[in-house]
Amino acid sequence: MRSFKSHLFKYAIKRHFAQADLDDVATMRKQMDELGERLPLAPGTRLESVEPSGIYAEWLTPSNAHSDAAILYLHGGAYHMGSCSSHRSMASFIADAAKIPLLLADYRLAPESPYPAALNDAETVYRWLLTQPEINPKRIFVMGDSAGGGLALALTLRIKSDSTLPLPAGVAVLSPWVDLSMSGESVKTRLTRDPFFAHHLHQAERCVNAYSGTAALTDPGVSPLFGDLAAFPPLLIQVGSEEILYSDAERFAQKAASAGADVHLSRWQGMWHVWQYLVPRMKESRLAIAEIGDFCRKQLK
Repeated sequence: MRSFKSHLFKYAIKRHFAQADLDDVATMRKQMDELGERLPLAPGTRLESVEPSGIYAEWLTPSNAHSDAAILYLHGGAYHMGSCSSHRSMASFIADAAKIPLLLADYRLAPESPYPAALNDAETVYRWLLTQPEINPKRIFVMGDSAGGGLALALTLRIKSDSTLPLPAGVAVLSPWVDLSMSGESVKTRLTRDPFFAHHLHQAERCVNAYSGTAALTDPGVSPLFGDLAAFPPLLIQVGSEEILYSDAERFAQKAASAGADVHLSRWQGMWHVWQYLVPRMKESRLAIAEIGDFCRKQLK
């Protein structure tokens, strides 16, 4: 049964986004960062800024962490917004649940930097992690939410295509956006149920065009759903029943499983897009983050 708080938060999110102007990118970025900065870090988290090859990133290290493992986390925000500031809180709770140091990366955003800038930045940071002497290359996880979830999967496809690179130990994605052609059934059938996108589907489509640039929307680097998922690493996908991207998660999980991947699609009844973000405030968010921690421990055994 959903908690009373989850009902309140869903109503508040829907009311806020009904008034938001997603075309005003500068304001949306500012508001998203300010919201994230109001949320606390997981207790005991140590924060350290780094710049792998000139890309700003933050280490979020929990107490009693595995010193030889790492998580590369790619934030969401429709490829247009989001940053270390917006996602620092949620990422710190993921790190704490897994007991693994997490590197949260500030990749380049559209419309200033369309595809493949974000994917190139993600690969650069992953390669940097592989050079760190204290990290076992076989104990690196890749994670992300929403657009960052799609980016995490696109990065894994790129890694998989390079035989010189070790695959991630596992991939965990939260409400991933894997099909920028927006062909999933739930884009239409769940639109009015999704508190984020009920009033903004047309603006999301403009984000798609600004990010993809000259690339086809079915290019696997843009929409990883259309990639070759053979030999994919262990995969956890979390999705809420109320979000328009439900079909994205379901189709990617089905395709990965058909290709032989070890994949778990975790469906959360009554939850919306990236409900995990409210981990300091909501029970369902904490339970979802705990599931990610369990996934990591399973892969590290």
